[in-house]
Amino acid sequence: MREENEMEFSGVYHKTSEQMSYALDEDRLIVNIKTGYDVKQVFIHYGDPYEAGILGGKEKWIGKREEMIYKKRLPYQIWWTTTLLPEYKRCKYYFELRTEKEVWYYFEDGFLTEEQLRMDGRMQQCFIVPWMNPSDINRTPAWVNDTIWYQIFPDRFCNGTPEKNGDDITPWRNHGTVTNQEKFGGNLEGIRQRLSYLQNLGITGIYFNPIMEAESNHKYDTTDYTKIDPAFGDEETMKALCMEAHEKGIRIMVDAVFNHCGRKFAPWIDVLEHGKDSCYADWFMVEDWEQIGKRADTRDRRFYSFAFADTMPKLNTNNEEVIEYFCKVCGEKITGKVEKGVFGADMKVSLLNDGPFTIILECRNGEIIP
Repeated sequence: MREENEMEFSGVYHKTSEQMSYALDEDRLIVNIKTGYDVKQVFIHYGDPYEAGILGGKEKWIGKREEMIYKKRLPYQIWWTTTLLPEYKRCKYYFELRTEKEVWYYFEDGFLTEEQLRMDGRMQQCFIVPWMNPSDINRTPAWVNDTIWYQIFPDRFCNGTPEKNGDDITPWRNHGTVTNQEKFGGNLEGIRQRLSYLQNLGITGIYFNPIMEAESNHKYDTTDYTKIDPAFGDEETMKALCMEAHEKGIRIMVDAVFNHCGRKFAPWIDVLEHGKDSCYADWFMVEDWEQIGKRADTRDRRFYSFAFADTMPKLNTNNEEVIEYFCKVCGEKITGKVEKGVFGADMKVSLLNDGPFTIILECRNGEIIP
């Protein structure tokens, strides 16, 4: 049981991960830490791992001391952050946590008091970033952070061609519940017709949910990555929308779902038909070939899928053929260089943090904008 004056240790969290400790660019290292509300100040002690020599010497590593700033309040924790400038592209650090009555030092292997910290001969298991590898840096285009984004779920924004509605289109309404199965007929032409309205809102970028051909209304179950879904329009409509948007100072970003596909994606159909003998067998993550055709959620792990949905099988995004395929898809649509290395790094998706991710391909007149 925690003593009355003891710090809330369970509220403290940090590890050298992509979220908590990462290189923002070649020079800047972002370090974040979460603590309980009882922590009033956080300092970081940091420096080069080899400033005091290599293990075996009598030198004592101390590091620089710098206060971290409060970033935001979470429901049960406080998020603190700082930006470091490691001179030699590597960093060793630990934290100093101050409550109203206590001071604790937080290392990778736990917490130390001031007395324990100063003990002669004590090994300090600091957090270490061994190298700020350029290939690990998420190189977001400079304009992204300055853009005022407006997200559009195409089916639910504006129907620009109501005269073409089929029997599957639900009439627009402003009350009641909406289900995932309902289609309201929103399309690219409807968005194009509302560009002046969007411009008057003050936005400078539109973020589209997926628009590639798919079975569902949300389009995260891609059937064909080379075609715009007919329910939304065609390439000519998309080109016209982009050109008019750019004339109004509005950039376009499209959510491309390369983490998983739809059940009618041609390679997946081939796998269902030919099993292990399919030339696309390694494109997916199958564990039970005998049960692969069963229609039910994938909690039995016969194959991995997004959100356990058997309609969205997980793509093996470490497979070179999969990477080449998506590079080719992007390369055929855009005049410019598609970076395989950066693309491959972006495609590393943990099965424990499964989900779609966004590829930003901002172009104007067919040319990539840096």
